[in-house]
Amino acid sequence: AGLAPSKPELRLPEAPEQWVVKCDRCHGEAGHATQPDKPRLAGQVQSYLASALLEYRSGQRTHSIMNAMTQELTLSEITALAEFYAKQQ
Repeated sequence: AGLAPSKPELRLPEAPEQWVVKCDRCHGEAGHATQPDKPRLAGQVQSYLASALLEYRSGQRTHSIMNAMTQELTLSEITALAEFYAKQQ
């Protein structure tokens, strides 16, 4: 009770469109990768995409860029991204 009040660090979720722009930089427009070393996201199973993002976020999967990118993602952002890319043809 004697401690000074502190403001919690809080970040509002970004719209899926904002994250898609970031993801598309490496994974190609709408997840259609054109570089052989970047996986295609378009048309993947939604649960697989969400699981992969969660594994990068937790460190179960390791890739320096993906681990850094996913640290900022909330569960709702992961769900929205997985849904978006799963619906791409």
